[in-house]
Amino acid sequence: MDHIERQILHSAPDNKKPILWLRFIDDIFTIWTYSHDCLHQFFEHMNTIHPTIKFEMSQSKDRIPFLDTLVILNNNGGFQTTLYKKPTDVSPLLHALSFHPNSSKKGFIYSQALRYRRIISDDDDFAHHLEYLQAILIKRGYNIGLISEIFAKVRSLSRNNLLQYHHHSPTVKLPFVVPYNSNTSQIGKTLHSHWHFIQEDDELQDLFSIKPVVAFQRSKNIKDILVHSNMAD
Repeated sequence: MDHIERQILHSAPDNKKPILWLRFIDDIFTIWTYSHDCLHQFFEHMNTIHPTIKFEMSQSKDRIPFLDTLVILNNNGGFQTTLYKKPTDVSPLLHALSFHPNSSKKGFIYSQALRYRRIISDDDDFAHHLEYLQAILIKRGYNIGLISEIFAKVRSLSRNNLLQYHHHSPTVKLPFVVPYNSNTSQIGKTLHSHWHFIQEDDELQDLFSIKPVVAFQRSKNIKDILVHSNMAD
């Protein structure tokens, strides 16, 4: 797709091309400032670049969805963004009784709220969508106290700061992988509380200088037991 988009933009008819071109894999968002006829000429040109890869186009003068974001052109000529959901979306969020570590359940609530904070530009709109998300989470069995605590943490974050790219130096950590069940859920705390034994050993402290990250593997479920991937001929 990178090669194709370079060809599209380099050979645009009459050198008329979007003033903004953003691509995520094969989804493209553009801002077009020329005439409607020129837009369709450019679109036809896009579909001549590759023999089998063809594009579809949605266009609007005031609002357009891109992935999970609805981009709106306001009366002042600026842009605002809000959450976009497909009409078929049923919000199949992880249930509170699902057999997952509590950290995964808390993390998914936090990541959903954080996604809203990044996408939604208006604070009142953000609060409205959080109320809707809260209602869904309560129906999925989550405690209102836990939801409020996580939402408060996200509300305290600056959206401008969240939208900035932050460079992180890569840190290589040893993963400690175990199947998840009720007996292994506390293994991380046990491992870290006794880590000083590793550090007190001259050989082991050189091999394991950083505490490992505990990662849980999904245990077999009923589907895994009853359904076999290898089918007989």
